[in-house]
Amino acid sequence: MNKLGSYVTGVSNKDGGVAEIVSYDAKNNQAWVVNGATGKLDIVDLSSVTCAVSTQMTAKSLDIKALVNDVISDFTYGDMTSVSVNSQLGIAAVALQDEACDKNGYVAFVSTDGELLALIPAGIQPDMVTFTPDGSKVLTANEGEPRNGVGDGITDSAGSVTIITLNTQDLTQSTSDTIGFEAYDARRGDLVNQGVIFRKDALPSVDLEPEYIACTDSIAYVALQEANAIAILDLGTNTYTGIYSLGYKDLSLTENAIDLVGDDQYVPKTYENAVGAYMPDGISLYTTGGQTYLLTANEGDAREWGSGDSEYLNEKKVTLTAADGTEAKKVRVIDPDVTDGLPEEKNVLFGGRSFSIYRVDSNGLTQVYDSANDFEEKTAAYLPGFFNCSNDDNEYDSRSTKKGPEPESVTVGTVNGSTYAFVALERIGGLMMYDITDPANASFVNYINSRDFSEKPEATPILLAACEVSGTVAAYSVGSVPGGHDFGGAWDSDGENHWHTCAKCGTIADEASHTGGTATCTEQAVCKECGASYGDAPEGHSITRVNEKEATCTEPGYTGDEVCTVCGEKVSCGEEISAEGHSHGEWETVKEATCEEAGEKDIKCVNCGEVLETEIIPAAGHNYSAWKLTRLPGWSRDGELSRTCRTCGETMTKIIKSFSSWFKWN
Repeated sequence: MNKLGSYVTGVSNKDGGVAEIVSYDAKNNQAWVVNGATGKLDIVDLSSVTCAVSTQMTAKSLDIKALVNDVISDFTYGDMTSVSVNSQLGIAAVALQDEACDKNGYVAFVSTDGELLALIPAGIQPDMVTFTPDGSKVLTANEGEPRNGVGDGITDSAGSVTIITLNTQDLTQSTSDTIGFEAYDARRGDLVNQGVIFRKDALPSVDLEPEYIACTDSIAYVALQEANAIAILDLGTNTYTGIYSLGYKDLSLTENAIDLVGDDQYVPKTYENAVGAYMPDGISLYTTGGQTYLLTANEGDAREWGSGDSEYLNEKKVTLTAADGTEAKKVRVIDPDVTDGLPEEKNVLFGGRSFSIYRVDSNGLTQVYDSANDFEEKTAAYLPGFFNCSNDDNEYDSRSTKKGPEPESVTVGTVNGSTYAFVALERIGGLMMYDITDPANASFVNYINSRDFSEKPEATPILLAACEVSGTVAAYSVGSVPGGHDFGGAWDSDGENHWHTCAKCGTIADEASHTGGTATCTEQAVCKECGASYGDAPEGHSITRVNEKEATCTEPGYTGDEVCTVCGEKVSCGEEISAEGHSHGEWETVKEATCEEAGEKDIKCVNCGEVLETEIIPAAGHNYSAWKLTRLPGWSRDGELSRTCRTCGETMTKIIKSFSSWFKWN
């Protein structure tokens, strides 16, 4: 990982929220950045950033707040929380929250040229927005947090996910459905028994707060951070198929040893009576060998809302005893007096101080990898003077009793045939890089942190990509060592070796063979030191066809894409096969008509069986025989006439009065 350039918003905030979210537009080579401090979208030009050049990046700003306030009257702009760009459609989706914490938000659709195209309703407090991979839908995670506190007469808004089905011809005609968790209110007890965390006496429909979404075209995985769970949402039926607890991290295990003591040194220890609730913030999906995996950045999050009588806080400070008998004081844990779903007789810490990989199974999620105590161990080694410092101070160990480095987001990328996870640490900053090509055997690769830890920097600071505290995007460094040789130029190379040449005297230094690259089907290996191509010429792709789909009567098919079986690159796209249309069959009687009830007959498609036409068969009516004397009348006994339907056998009767009744009447 190398620092290539930076964009500086000019605004910083120790509490964050300046440049928190960034989305890349590959078609126009731009980064769209949410600037929470100004209510504007900063569109950063990345054309000056190359593999050999480090320059200051420039941006233009789009005043989303002003655009929205000019269009809708029933919405008071409160915050812009997230952006997602779809390069193929040429649009960006922007999540907007109302100023009131109990009112619905919107998704603003903006062209990549900066034109406001549509405003579509979302749920309450949309906090994250994303496109499905095929671009047909946009999803928002609507937190619905009780920002005014908890108590009688105070609304705790429902958390939800909004599914916007796009009309790409006219985005204003797109439709939105907001899916809440009401169906799980009756199943709260089951969820608690599985380890899903709730505020006491709170129903899932109001207490579950979607934080982040990772999705395929048909399934969305929704992070419920405070509940320590993942909800799975079927995008075909708009229903949740399950809510799954992520369980708890055993802090009695040596590989999970953590530092819980603020004593200005890194000393990891194990704790028999303590576990960690993973509580992921950002999540990401990765598919290999036909198996889907979910990656989680296990940040942890306490809940603190309101004040006075309406205040709710689920955090308390305790003293924990380590396996060696020493004590860790004022450790933040989840308060069991106000919380359901916690393991019995265990202190539960916020977050896992790690990232995890889960295999998606038919019956839920199975953890196949966790980075254990890597994050604390690596940051202590790489930055020994700043272990577990916070985002707004450089105090050693200041986060140890709390949530440590706080991994906040995770994303996946493929480089030279290998797949990597990049995990961002919120507090100390920086990026962790792991090789996850084999998910169950993931391994640490590198850690980079370009934060400027100096209190009063005298030169241009070193800035980290998408840093919400410093208000910067990407990374940028300036300066060279004065005096002596000047080896600051690009590498020289002869195809097998590389070296630096002093710009002043021509002295050669750092000469070495190319190393560290991996050849692909179409490209030579690239040296990790100098970036030069080397080694044998590529042999080309090995092609197979995927995503083939037969056409049906109503849906088109697809001839399939050509994909390389070695590197996974899509070589060519297939073509759509037109839908075949229905083929009418013969009339079939579905229900026979009776004397009193109508019948029904249908014509179905002979290919797919869909009913194309339906016709009602009228009721036939009764076909009665002639009246027949079935009982003679007597002096005091009534007689009877009857007749029977020749079709259904129903009998109708009439009474003949007795003789005595005749005389009495006369």
